[in-house]
Amino acid sequence: MQDTAKPLAGKVAIVTGAGRDIGRAVAEKLASDGAAVAINYFKSENGAQETVAAIHDAGGRAISVQGDMTSDGDVAKLVAATTEAFGPRIDIVVPNTGGLLARKTILEMEIEHWNRVMDLNITSFIRTIKAALPHMTNGGTSSDWQARLAATAADRGQSLTGHPKVR
Repeated sequence: MQDTAKPLAGKVAIVTGAGRDIGRAVAEKLASDGAAVAINYFKSENGAQETVAAIHDAGGRAISVQGDMTSDGDVAKLVAATTEAFGPRIDIVVPNTGGLLARKTILEMEIEHWNRVMDLNITSFIRTIKAALPHMTNGGTSSDWQARLAATAADRGQSLTGHPKVR
């Protein structure tokens, strides 16, 4: 019988972009529900270490792994570190990596900048899922908050930035 106080006991999770903000909150919640959590960060090392310490202090299991989720090699390193620390199975993947990189209008934006934004915000999602998938058994899941956000924004007649869509 599963412990209802720890519904994710025995589960393993990866959360990218978890050194701060939403990713950190997600990692802490997963850990409080019993999951062992691999916390990925790019630049937020102090935040990642604080998150790991907070999870450990609460009796949970967590590691932090620095990596650029636009790099196949770094994504593979994250998955390898997760399976080394917690065993061969991954149950939950929350691809939370993203950002604007710089605020630019379309007229100011070079196509190279656009490609970097898409690589960080969209392609990194696929990279992470693809790398983790061989370790996910029946019952594993990935968060689809990006898809839900996009659907919600579309239903409200807004773009993902909250501005009205041009029709």
